[in-house]
Amino acid sequence: HRRNQQSRSLTVVSLFLGTVALLSSNWCVGKQKVPKPLCTPTKHSNCIPVPGVSNSSSIQFSWETGDDRFVFPTFHTGLFLTCEENIYTDEKCRGFYTLTPVHEKAMMWLSLSLELMYIGLLLISCVLLSVQLCIRAWFPSTQRWGQLLNSFAAVFTVLGGLLGMVGHMMFMQVFQTTASMGPEDFRPHSYGFSWFCLFCCFQNASEMVFTSFLSTFILFIFFFYRDYDFKCSTSKFLKYFSCSD
Repeated sequence: HRRNQQSRSLTVVSLFLGTVALLSSNWCVGKQKVPKPLCTPTKHSNCIPVPGVSNSSSIQFSWETGDDRFVFPTFHTGLFLTCEENIYTDEKCRGFYTLTPVHEKAMMWLSLSLELMYIGLLLISCVLLSVQLCIRAWFPSTQRWGQLLNSFAAVFTVLGGLLGMVGHMMFMQVFQTTASMGPEDFRPHSYGFSWFCLFCCFQNASEMVFTSFLSTFILFIFFFYRDYDFKCSTSKFLKYFSCSD
């Protein structure tokens, strides 16, 4: 019972994190390398100095690149939006599908479909596990139906995990292709993916649900064959004595 509660709790957390990740724009976070604009009378930072306009004492020198011609604004990208730090304003956001090359759009939409299926299967698994706990608490005599729901929840959880993992990998491939073959104004200099917490939480949930189902199935097989052997031996015993009479 405790294992079922833990698996349901982890599945609910995975569902929440998966929904937040699906709607957020922080799947990939990194920096771009873009040339600095010329300084103006109203802008004196993150720009190339112009004689008579900028103050030479405020010029920052970059020892990594050997000059101060580049700036490294941050960006974060999700399935729907990519937002970039703008040196003129706070942030500029646009649809990620507008940056994806034409030959990668089908894979991007397939990745989105797999993520939606992943969320849907997790939701079904949460509902089944909740119903199982209710049956166990209120109708102990119908516990076999609860175990049946547990088995379906295990199947849906594992299947959802596989679809989610494939969707994540497809998004990684689409993003890497977009970073190398996308528009000129989107050239990530360094980046990393940030959904590993969700993946670890989901793996724990799926492992607990599947382990609970597997242990229950093994116990069912054991008791079934034990009762079957007892019935067979009893019938043989009665038949022997009836024949001897």
